[in-house]
Amino acid sequence: MTITAQSSVFSLAVQSAKNGSASNITVGDLDWYRTRAPRIGIGTIQQQETFPLETGGPIVPTGSFKSGQYPAGDVEMIPRAEEFLGYLLYGATGACDTAEDSVYDSEAETLDAATYTGVNSHRFKFAADGYTLPWLATRVRVPGATAGDVYGEVHQDMKINSFRLNIPAAGLLGASVGFQGLKSFYPNATAVNAWTYENTTEDSLSAPHSGKGQFLLGGDAYPITGASIELVNNLSSPQQEMVVGSYHPDDAVSISRALQIRIVYKWENPDFYRQLLTGSTSGTEWDSIPFLQDTADAGAKAFEGVFQSPGNIPGVTGGDLPFELKVVANRVVWQIDRGGIELQAGNIIQVPYVGTVLEPAAGEEYLEIYLQNAATYDFAGVWS
Repeated sequence: MTITAQSSVFSLAVQSAKNGSASNITVGDLDWYRTRAPRIGIGTIQQQETFPLETGGPIVPTGSFKSGQYPAGDVEMIPRAEEFLGYLLYGATGACDTAEDSVYDSEAETLDAATYTGVNSHRFKFAADGYTLPWLATRVRVPGATAGDVYGEVHQDMKINSFRLNIPAAGLLGASVGFQGLKSFYPNATAVNAWTYENTTEDSLSAPHSGKGQFLLGGDAYPITGASIELVNNLSSPQQEMVVGSYHPDDAVSISRALQIRIVYKWENPDFYRQLLTGSTSGTEWDSIPFLQDTADAGAKAFEGVFQSPGNIPGVTGGDLPFELKVVANRVVWQIDRGGIELQAGNIIQVPYVGTVLEPAAGEEYLEIYLQNAATYDFAGVWS
């Protein structure tokens, strides 16, 4: 028989500390938030090896052994701009400011706490030390032939090693989130069937839509036919973190972090293209100095991607407000991607660009992600 995945469930919880620390986190201590996902590819990775060749034996392996295991993988989802997305963003960035009854103006850098009630603003950014990331737990419910055959995996001491937003020309935003962790557990079917969740529904009206969004480069809007925004947290590998006396990695430490923006520009004029090559919209010679957009120089944010939901946040007074997701970077170096202008017979002209976010000027943040919703959660307080 064929078993479908329609009754599968992915859920995420937050940990106040690493498992095995003074807090001794257990599965029962956690509040689990669930989401639907088009694809779930997260599970246990075994490190299994064969014996080396031995003298006195044949020239084939004579044995095999397991040297360790760790959980890892990724989940693709349609992000809802509610509490679940907030937990993911906090897990990917490491710091969050929350203000209730406020709409955040990223240009004025002020909170409007007078006009609206029922809407809350959350600003996610890198932690002050630049590398701290919270510990998460994930679990996956996998259906069996009958309800009693259900299988599940629980993964603790997880960190987000990548968070990518996929923005189509028209349609819902997609998110691909990568995880890397330290330990896995396999509860029996009875325990899996008893799993509970803090949320039971996923509001379809809160999903950000590219039809209500735009890209701003240095304050100017550009026609973009597709894009992705990817935050990469380069963590120490499980192999680096193995210690004597344990089959599990000991830690997962941020080695480096970076944000990269890929866009496909619907050709209107050569100004941006020429500027990347020559350093000027009127230049005629190639210039070796990269083209850099800096908030500190231009006044407007170097990069903004703003996306809203088709539906408004329920219960807001002071006016209708959609759910909103905004990504801001303050210092971006741009280059032409994949060979330059794409000329195809019968097709519109397009140019792919890639932007890499650099260390910002003093007083600016490397990365800011704003989430506007009705959630009163102080996401940073969860990890305090």
